[in-house]
Amino acid sequence: MTQMDLIDQFVGENSNLEDVLKSVRRGEVPGVQAVEIQEAFGILRNNASSMLNYLFKSGKVVKINSRPVTFLSSKTAYCLQEQYGLPFQKVYALSDLQKGLLARQCTSTDPFSSLYGWNGSLKRQVKMAKAAIIYPPTGLHTLLLGASGVGKTSFAKAMHEYGRLTKKQGEKNYPFVTFNCADYCNNPQLLLSQLFGHIKNAFTGAEKDKAGLVEKADGGILFLDEVHRLPPEGQEMLFYLMDEGEYNRLGDSVKKKSNVLVIAATTESPESVLLDTFRRRLPMTIFLPSYEKKPLMEKMAIIENFFRIEAVNLKKPLRICPLVWQKLIASSFARGNVGRLRSEIKLLCASAFYEYVQGAPEIKIEKEMFSDELREIDLPDVIWFGKTPISDFAIVFPQGVKILPQRLKNLYPCPQNSIFHAALSEKLNSTSRSVFAMRPLAEFFSQELEAYFSSIKRYFFGQSKNLESLAVDFLPQQVAAAIALMKAVEKVFPYKNILFFSALSWLAQLQKGLPQARPQGAPSVTMGLFCQKAAAEFPALYELIHDWWQVNEEILGPSDELGISVLSLILGEGKKEALP
Repeated sequence: MTQMDLIDQFVGENSNLEDVLKSVRRGEVPGVQAVEIQEAFGILRNNASSMLNYLFKSGKVVKINSRPVTFLSSKTAYCLQEQYGLPFQKVYALSDLQKGLLARQCTSTDPFSSLYGWNGSLKRQVKMAKAAIIYPPTGLHTLLLGASGVGKTSFAKAMHEYGRLTKKQGEKNYPFVTFNCADYCNNPQLLLSQLFGHIKNAFTGAEKDKAGLVEKADGGILFLDEVHRLPPEGQEMLFYLMDEGEYNRLGDSVKKKSNVLVIAATTESPESVLLDTFRRRLPMTIFLPSYEKKPLMEKMAIIENFFRIEAVNLKKPLRICPLVWQKLIASSFARGNVGRLRSEIKLLCASAFYEYVQGAPEIKIEKEMFSDELREIDLPDVIWFGKTPISDFAIVFPQGVKILPQRLKNLYPCPQNSIFHAALSEKLNSTSRSVFAMRPLAEFFSQELEAYFSSIKRYFFGQSKNLESLAVDFLPQQVAAAIALMKAVEKVFPYKNILFFSALSWLAQLQKGLPQARPQGAPSVTMGLFCQKAAAEFPALYELIHDWWQVNEEILGPSDELGISVLSLILGEGKKEALP
C-alpha cells in the first residue's frame, strides 16, 4: 500500500458512522484533521493537508467546513444519507450537519443505552421492558424486582423514555409520575389520598378537592416504588383501575377515568407482600441483578464513571491506586449495591481532596482511605479479567489509574501499526544492502520509531487509558498475552508500562494480519535480511519473544519470524523511552 492509500484507510477508520454520531452528540467536530495525519504519519503539516485535498478532489473523502477543516470518508457520507436521510454533499456546513443529525438521532437513540449493562447483563431485561411498553393497546403493567440500589428507578425512567419515543409523544401527553409508597406508609389514608385524590371533607383536614397522582399520570406511566408498602385497600383500588380504567377519589362516589401504565418496584418477595389479585395484574416481571452479579467489565465502567463525576465536581484529575480498583470490584455492596458504591467513591474522593488541600501534590485515592466497613473486607486470592489476574494491572499502572475531569474525544486514534509496518517496508525497498548492513536497526529506523512511540504515548497516556477503556478497546486474550510478554522480557530489561502498551497495540495488528507492501520493483533489502539483523541485534529478546509466541500460538497463530523481529525492534527500543 502507498502512503496515500494508508491515509485514505486512516480517514475511513477514524471517521466511521459511529464516531461521527458520538462527536455530534458531544458537541464536537466530527472527522479527521490534517494535524492528526501529520502526527500519525510523521509528515509535515503542509504535506498532510495536500494529501487530504488530493483525496477530496478524487472523491474519496468529503469536507466539513469548520475551524479547522475536517474530512470524512465518502463511505460515511453515503451512510449518513442512507440511514439518516442527510443529502450527500462534497462539502458540509458544520451547523447543518449537526442540526440534521441531532434532529434525526432524537428518534433513533436507544434510551436504555444510558444504563450500564444494557447490552450485556441487562440485555434480556431491556428486551422484556421494550415488549411491555409497545404491547397493544397501551402496554403491559410491569413489576421490577431487585435489591435496593440496583437501579430500578433509572430502569423505569428508561422505559418511559422508550415509550415516549416509540409513541412519538411529548412529556405532556405521556407523563412519568413517580410515587414512593414508603413516604406515607404510617398513614394509609394520606397515602391513598396522594394516589387517588380526595374531595372536600373526605377526612379531617381535607379542606378542598385535590387531584391524585393517578389523574396526573393519565395517558402515561405511574411508577410506584416500594410498592410492598401499599396497603391491601390501596392494592385493590389500583387493580380495579388497571382492569377498568376507573377509580374514585377518596370520599367521592363518582367514577373518574384514567388510562395509566403501572410500573411497580419492590425489594421484597412479591408472593409475601402483594395480594395475589394485584400480582396477577402485573404480567411482566423483570428482575434486575445486583452489583455483585455484574460482569467485571461493567463493574469497571461503573467505577470509572463515578470517579469521573467526582473529578468533574472537583475540577481536578484523580489518581486511583490499583488496589482501590481491586477492592471496589471485589466488594459485593450487598447493602445498597450501586448506590452504596457511589457513596463509597464520594467518601474516598473527599478524603483524598482533604489531603490535597493540606498540601499533597495530587488528589490520590489510596486503600487506607476506605471506610471501616470496606477496609475489613479481605480481597479474594484472584480476580480474573478473562484469563488474566486483575492484580497484574498493578504492574501496568504502577502509579495508579488517572481519571480526567472530562471525557476526551478520541483525539488520538489507536496507533496504526499497519502504517509503521508500511514505513519499514518502504524504507527497506529504497535502501542499498551495504548501507543497511552498516547501520544498527534503531539508528536506521530512528524517524519511524520516534513517530510510532509518539503515537503510543498520545493514545495510551495522553488520554489516560485505564482498565475499563482497555477492556473496551482490546480483547481479554490480547491483554493477557501482552502482560505475559512483559513478564517474560523482564529478564532482559526492567519493566516499563510503555512496553506493555506497545506490545498490546502490535498484538491487535498481528491478529488482523500484517499488511503486504505493494511491490515497486525488486526490493534492495528483503524482509528476510531484516529478520536476520533483528535476531542478531536483539538475540536474548528475540529468543524470549519466540518462546512466548509458541505458548500463545492459539492467539497469534503459527510462529512468524517477521512478527517476532518487529516486536523485538519495538520492545528493544521501547525500553529507552521516557514515560510522560
